[in-house]
Amino acid sequence: MDPVTIILAALTAGAAAAMKDTTSIAIKDAYEGLKSLIKRKLAGKALAGAAVDAHALEPASAEAVLRPALQEAAADHDHELAEAAKALLAMADGDGSVRKRYTLQVTGNVQGMVQGDRANVTMNFDRDPK
Repeated sequence: MDPVTIILAALTAGAAAAMKDTTSIAIKDAYEGLKSLIKRKLAGKALAGAAVDAHALEPASAEAVLRPALQEAAADHDHELAEAAKALLAMADGDGSVRKRYTLQVTGNVQGMVQGDRANVTMNFDRDPK
């Protein structure tokens, strides 16, 4: 899994865990800490900063903004951010269920693909692709 995908998966796992009453303070603090690190990395990009906060409610929309912003900000080379994301994933997604959802391997021809938890998509294809 690439570093940006790990960061986004950690946000997803952290948001899901933070919504539960039984979640430990350590997980909630790690989640808030990761969000702060991401916002610091994306300083000066107001839309991307807002997407960090919106991620818990609208992950698909937020990730559409966050993924390119994180790539542009070279978040994949930020050791502190990567370690915070991995630590949060280890705490909030101990069984790996979130990480497994984001593992994807495509082989062969693909006409359309959707990845995400809350996708609502309509695709129309010709029967004979050219």
